[in-house]
Amino acid sequence: MRLNHPSFPIVMTAEEVTEQVKELLEEKEWDEYEIEHPQLWFFPYWFFTYHSFVESADETGAVSSSEGENGVTSMNGQTGELEDDLAGLYEEF
Repeated sequence: MRLNHPSFPIVMTAEEVTEQVKELLEEKEWDEYEIEHPQLWFFPYWFFTYHSFVESADETGAVSSSEGENGVTSMNGQTGELEDDLAGLYEEF
């Protein structure tokens, strides 16, 4: 299925990206580096938050529920694999 807008709009020019990379490298005190023309690569990932609940019944049959796991994860759109590490980076930014 193709979406009309599969990604957020690009809001930076190649020159702005190059300048930000240059500033970052200079902050890290890199003396010798070469920045080639940046390229934009799209990687299909789904990011989502999840909340789970545990339901249990006691000996009388009364059902109760309690909160289970909560978190943020991401799914690789090509392989279907969950990648928690990438979701952590996403939250950081």
